[in-house]
Amino acid sequence: FFLSLLNCVVLLCRWAQPISIRCDVHDYGGPDEQDFEWRMSTTATGPKTNIISSFDPGYSHASLSQRVASGDISVVRLKDNQVELKIAEVRTQDAGFYECQTPSTDSEIKGNYKAEVQLIVIPHTLKVSPATPPAVVPEGSDITLSCNVTRELSQPTYLSVSWSLKKGSVTEEVLSFGPQGGVTTGSKYARRYADGGIRLVPGKNGAFDLVISRVTMSDDGTYECNGTEWTHESGGTWVKIVESTKEMGTVTVTATEPSFTLTLDPVVNPKMAADPTELVCRVSNITHLPLGGRLGVSWLHTPLPGIGVDPQTSNAVGSLDAHGNLLPGSTYSDRLQSGAIALSRVQPDTFKLRFLRTQVRTNRTDFNPLTPDLSVLTLDVCSLTGPKFSVTIQSDASTVYPWETAKMECTLSVSGSSPKTDDLAYEVRWFFTRLRGGESTTQVGGVDRFGVVRKDARNSSSDVSIERKDTHTYTLNIHGTQDSDSGEYHCVSTPWYLSPSTGVWTQAEELTSARIFLTVRFRERERGGEREREREGEREGERERGERGRERERQRERERE
Repeated sequence: FFLSLLNCVVLLCRWAQPISIRCDVHDYGGPDEQDFEWRMSTTATGPKTNIISSFDPGYSHASLSQRVASGDISVVRLKDNQVELKIAEVRTQDAGFYECQTPSTDSEIKGNYKAEVQLIVIPHTLKVSPATPPAVVPEGSDITLSCNVTRELSQPTYLSVSWSLKKGSVTEEVLSFGPQGGVTTGSKYARRYADGGIRLVPGKNGAFDLVISRVTMSDDGTYECNGTEWTHESGGTWVKIVESTKEMGTVTVTATEPSFTLTLDPVVNPKMAADPTELVCRVSNITHLPLGGRLGVSWLHTPLPGIGVDPQTSNAVGSLDAHGNLLPGSTYSDRLQSGAIALSRVQPDTFKLRFLRTQVRTNRTDFNPLTPDLSVLTLDVCSLTGPKFSVTIQSDASTVYPWETAKMECTLSVSGSSPKTDDLAYEVRWFFTRLRGGESTTQVGGVDRFGVVRKDARNSSSDVSIERKDTHTYTLNIHGTQDSDSGEYHCVSTPWYLSPSTGVWTQAEELTSARIFLTVRFRERERGGEREREREGEREGERERGERGRERERQRERERE
């Protein structure tokens, strides 16, 4: 006869939560249906208090009879040989040692007729206290979401804290920390966290700050803070004991119009009619530009008074949108199409208007010297372009011999608004094509923007290494070259730069270099020398055979004499 309680010795349970303790008996004699009794004591050796019986309604102690009658404490039969003690809401005084026993129905007393398990009740001390964030935040500024999560440590438990953003009925996870000390993010926030746009700042005494940099319109909504207490069971399983979610407050992100300064200068000033005119519009002191923003420009012309039209009427010359597309004004459309007027973007923040031949209209039919009256009327803000990159490739030698080292250098250059060296990184990959001009390429290796080198599997006995000589130069070394290394090589690079306007790492367009051909061939001189030695050996053999023939001829002559 054997009685067992679960598969553990100690149970952890949070205060006010339900708990079930299962007890079963096996290898017994007598009737199939067995009876069970439950008792408990506050200490391992203390006096036992009757809790409940599966067959005796009056078994319960007076101090527990009301809880049994209300159903807060009950016993449920699962099988003939198995019951479950249920407590709907565990109280602090329920902590102790629980004993399940059954009257013997065996013809012979043997085995164990009771089993015991300890129940530890963890007090509900988890507290989540968020700080109310500012109700209104300007676009592009930073916001700090502070949340304090604490509990009284009576047992080895662990905490986690998480932030979420609620918009209507949809809740999105922003970031979670713990219980093992790791950080996880919601899918929409992974890139921003990796780029430093979202960061966790743990403090003392349960204080946690979530800092969101350069907030956008998508960051408004109601923020919530969640604290959870966990226990770590044997076998590595994390079990949630209790959690609490508190609403922090609603944050409204207000759009901030970009601010900038315009300077309009004539770089080519006409002296007479039909002379060319060039005007340059420069944008400076740019602030509050949206993430990934660019600039576009509109040029307008307002005639001077006295030429027969309303001086307050402005005519659109043309516009360049965020992507450099030309939108001509109706009055100047023909001249723009013919090239008599040209609009261009010479820098991300500099635009040029050029008149090939300046026209002057007055109330008379004669022409007068022209000094244009210039003023800035409007500028449409769309976006800023970043730096421009290019790539070149060169080799120290186009032909090498077997077992020599071949070196190929990939050089990146940047123009325009060049970032600082620390704000620039490249991802460089090298590719190999067996046939000249072939389409099928194989990646040889590469280095990511963090400097981690990866070599790909190759069908060659030679080895490769990649060397970063400086910020802009990367070298591919092929050690112990073989004939199978002959072919075309090229590099593909992806620049990354820290945008000065957004403070976020930005990926530029992928660059592909030209192809260079590497030839691995045998040493002709070594081959020629070997063939010469073979021919010399053949000639030596012929001379020896000739000498032996002449010696035999002289021998015959002597014999005839």
